[in-house]
Order: sequence, then C-alpha cells, then structure tokens
Amino acid sequence: MKPELPKLPIKSLYELTYKKLHPRKGRLLVASPFLWDVFFPKTVILITEHSRDGTAGLVLNKPQDLPVGVLIKELANYPEFVIYKGGPVQLNSLFFVHTFNELPGAIPIHEGLELYWGGDLRELIDMIKRGIATPENTKFFLGYSGWAPLQLSKEMKEESWFVLEPQSLDDIFKIPEGHKGWQQILKKSGIIHPLAYMMPERLLDN
Repeated sequence: MKPELPKLPIKSLYELTYKKLHPRKGRLLVASPFLWDVFFPKTVILITEHSRDGTAGLVLNKPQDLPVGVLIKELANYPEFVIYKGGPVQLNSLFFVHTFNELPGAIPIHEGLELYWGGDLRELIDMIKRGIATPENTKFFLGYSGWAPLQLSKEMKEESWFVLEPQSLDDIFKIPEGHKGWQQILKKSGIIHPLAYMMPERLLDN
C-alpha cells in the first residue's frame, strides 16, 4: 500500500523564523510555492527599481532558446550569451545586467555586489569581443517584470513572494534555470519546509 503524506495546512509548510525583508533595489523576489500565475510560478526576480512609483525587476531563471546574436548581429559568434525572459512587460525591449561600473550610463543595483543594469550597449558589445564581458558577469533579458504602486505590497501581504538578499553574484549569473534555480535559492535561504521540494514544477502536475 502506498503511504499517504500527512495532510498539513498550507501555512505549516512555512518556517517563518527568518528575518522578513522589504522589497528593495538589488534584492531578490522569490515566488512562493503556492503562487498561482501564468508567468511567475517558481521564478527568482532581481529587483532593479523600487519606489513609490512602482517596482521593476528581471526574472533570472527563465532562459529562452535564443542566443543574443539573433538580436545583436555583432554577437552572432557568441552563442554562450543567451537571452532570458525578463518578464511580460515590453517584450520587444532588450535589457542587461552586469558588473561594470565603468560602462557609460550604467545604473547601480547592488553596491555590495557591484551589480549594475543598462548602459552603453555599443561599449558592452566591444567588451564582449575583448573577452572582458562574459556570461559570468553579463546577462541579457527580453522584457521585464513590473508592478504598479501598492500592487507588490498587496501580493506580499498575500504571501506570494519572499524577499531575499542575493548572497553572491552566482545567485545572479550562475543560477540554474527554472525549477532547479528556484529550489536552489530557497534552499540557501532555509525558510521553506522540505515538503515544498516534493512539489512538481507546476502544481497541477502529479
């Protein structure tokens, strides 16, 4: 006879002993295991902007089957650079994060990790060709994730997201794709009960 798992209330899957953090530029939004949404389940999002005007971020663990050379012809010989699905907003716009404070126009995201987004794309292309910019310090995205004022606060109250500090640049540039990346970040945080890792990638799968 197949043993049955104990029927626990959803709340019992959480060990809420960690220090709850507020959303802030440079922190990570990590989807709750029970977040129901078309785009965001099991996502890890780098917050690039957070203010009274709203919040913006880039999904770190959803690569597309698309090398950046498809959009930037000068990088056609650099298939190691892939494009990630940054979010469902402005799907025709290319964004990028990197570690180069010297890149003209770069906007700081996390000073402790020396993490930046945007800047002079032509200069970045030149840095890639010179071997300075690599997939270990540069990441491209199509689209971004956005929340209107107070929208994210509402979702936080519904416990749809955890807010975590990235522990290193590996959490940005070396995070595994999809479900495995989401699990890895949660495991590092230590805030989720192991039963959550037994859940399928999509809650409707069993």
